[in-house]
Amino acid sequence: MHGADTVKSFGTVPFSRQAAHYQNPTMAMYESEITQFLKSLKQERPALETEQREGRALLWDKEPIDLEERSRAQASRVAQKPYVYSLDN
Repeated sequence: MHGADTVKSFGTVPFSRQAAHYQNPTMAMYESEITQFLKSLKQERPALETEQREGRALLWDKEPIDLEERSRAQASRVAQKPYVYSLDN
């Protein structure tokens, strides 16, 4: 059975250990070199995030697919020969 000294757990990590670094003021003030670099980069180039979003829209974000046009394209598709370099008709 569980006694009074049982530590409550959050997932697989005991809650007391998980929350320990939030109580440590040194850890609360710590910033990694990567975080410092990203903050300075964003200060130097305020439009960076907008440029990244425009680049994503250009390369990845696509218009919605027209289902009727897609079905017409699939229906009009001609099957490829098993060997494309064959001269047989």
